[in-house]
Amino acid sequence: MVKERGNYVYPHSDQASTVLELLKLELHRLGIKILTGVQVTDITPISSGFMIKLNTGKQKADAVILACGGKASSKLGSDGSGYTLAKDLGHTMVPVVPALVQLKVRKNPFAKAAGVRTDASVTAICDGKAIASDRGELQLTAYGISGIPVFQISRYVAKALYLKQNAKVKIDFLPEMSENEFLSFLLERKEGREQMTCADYLLGIFHQKLIPRFLEQARIRMHTLVQELSETQFKSLVQAVKHNVVLIDTTNGFDNAQVCAGGISTIELSARTMESRYIKGLYLTGELLDADGICGGYNLQWAWATGYLAGKAAADTQ
Repeated sequence: MVKERGNYVYPHSDQASTVLELLKLELHRLGIKILTGVQVTDITPISSGFMIKLNTGKQKADAVILACGGKASSKLGSDGSGYTLAKDLGHTMVPVVPALVQLKVRKNPFAKAAGVRTDASVTAICDGKAIASDRGELQLTAYGISGIPVFQISRYVAKALYLKQNAKVKIDFLPEMSENEFLSFLLERKEGREQMTCADYLLGIFHQKLIPRFLEQARIRMHTLVQELSETQFKSLVQAVKHNVVLIDTTNGFDNAQVCAGGISTIELSARTMESRYIKGLYLTGELLDADGICGGYNLQWAWATGYLAGKAAADTQ
C-alpha cells in the first residue's frame, strides 16, 4: 500500500525499511537462496555460463547480474569493487566522482554561521561558466555548504574538480528579489531607522549569524549608523547578499555522498535488457553504471528499473 505526495510515491507506513522487508519476504516466498558476508573476487565466462570465485569457494552460474552499487557511502557496503569486476570483464569506465554531496569551501567566510539554514539559490560556476543552479534550503557548515540545492549541483562541481578546473558556487541569499528590488527596499527602509546600527537595521531580514558576515564582506562596520551609509555601500551590501561567490576546495568525499557520477559506460549495454554487448548472459545495473539523478528517489528508481530489466531478461533466456 502506498501514498502520494505531489509526484512522489511513498510506502503508506512512511518507513523506508518497509520496502526492504517486503523484498526479503518475496525472495523467501520464491525460495531464492541468499548468501551474505561473501565477497566476489573474480567472474570468468565459461562454455555454459560463468564461474564465480568467492572468498569462500566457487559458484557456477548460468547468468550474472552485477548490482554492486558504486562507491558512495562505503559503510553500506558499496566499496567500488563492482567497477573492478566489470572492467575485468572488458567494460570501460567513465571516471567516478561523488555526487549528491556537501561541498568544502576554501577559507570559508561562513564558518562562524555554521548551523544556519536559509532559503537560497546556488549556481555552480566551473571553468568560468555557470553550468547548473538550484534553489532551496541551504545549510551552512563549518567546512562549507550543504543542503538539497547544493546536492543538486554537486556532480558538476565534482566533475570540474576532477578535471582540475576552477570551481565556484555563487549564492543568492535573497532569491525572491532582484538586485534592483533589494537595493530599493534597503533605501526605502532607511526612513525612520537612520539612528540604527547596520547590525540592527538588518534584523528580521536575515539570520542573526549571517548579518556580520554580509557586513564584513561589504566592508561595513557593525556599529555604523544607517544614516552614515553611502549608496555605494548599500550596493556593496546588495552584492554580498545577491552575488556571494565561494571557492570550492573539494567535495565531502565518497563516504558522505549519496551516489556517484560516472561508472561503466551505458553504450556498452543493451538499453532493453541491460545485457553486456560483449559477454552474453552478463548484465549490469544501477549505480554501477554511468547514470545519476537529482534528489527525490530518481537514483533508487534507476536501480529498480534497470534491475527489473536485467532480472527479467536473465530469467527469460534460461
